[in-house]
Amino acid sequence: MSRMTESQLSRIDNLEIGRYGYGAVKWPGLTDVRCHDFDRDVRIERGSLTLYPDREKPELGHGLNKEAVVTLHVKPTRNDVKPKSLEQLQSRLSKLSEEFGGKFISYDMEKWIFRVPHFNR
Repeated sequence: MSRMTESQLSRIDNLEIGRYGYGAVKWPGLTDVRCHDFDRDVRIERGSLTLYPDREKPELGHGLNKEAVVTLHVKPTRNDVKPKSLEQLQSRLSKLSEEFGGKFISYDMEKWIFRVPHFNR
């Protein structure tokens, strides 16, 4: 990105920011990244994602506060999880996704994927 022009930086298609072993967030469509310090504005920890942790979020639909697909690496703590347990975990994560306004996409015992309309919650 350091070699991109202002014009290119104002229109990044399908921007994705990640932290190896923890997860990622992807914003579909075009995103203007000219005013972002991703190290400061995006925090991906074990099982969680926080945008703008140290400052006020921009209005809905501005900056990074817009629709995104989040992938979090969430593994069960026990190794003896059975298929029935997988269904229960998927159901639980689906409910969690809905509680904060998101839509559950999938969970495969390693990655929880869900879509959020914004990050105002």
